[in-house]
Amino acid sequence: MSTNKNAQLRYQILDRCFSNFRQRYTIDDLVEEVNEKLYDLNGTEVSLRQIREDIKFMRDSVGYNAPVEAYPLEGGKCYYRYVDQNFTIFNNELSVEEVKSLSQMVNIQQRFRGIPSFNWIEEVVSNLEYRFGGKTVQENVISFDQNERLRGLEYLSM
Repeated sequence: MSTNKNAQLRYQILDRCFSNFRQRYTIDDLVEEVNEKLYDLNGTEVSLRQIREDIKFMRDSVGYNAPVEAYPLEGGKCYYRYVDQNFTIFNNELSVEEVKSLSQMVNIQQRFRGIPSFNWIEEVVSNLEYRFGGKTVQENVISFDQNERLRGLEYLSM
């Protein structure tokens, strides 16, 4: 799996290409399409090898388990598209393992509720609990108060 910042964007672009049943995208067309969009957004490009790795990851069960199929064309080339016209990597349900991981993450984040520098976690935890039903009945053991007149807090790291 690619770990750079453009990976999700590339998967999104490839997903649109694989979902488009009006056009046949060869590997060269996919590279051109991804590079065009990436260049427009942030001035970067990717190689043919990277696109092949992205397709491999999208097909993999660890990735999106996408039913990407290569269909032969004249001249030894092939074009790529999804087997199922209604498939998209963005409508997949979460696996049992992913739900367990999200539940564990919510439980870990709940430990930081109430700490002044982690106010943003309250919103994240609430959103995850709402979306994935991860609401747990957990009592706060420690709670924190904030003194608005206290000076020097910027020198303490949390």
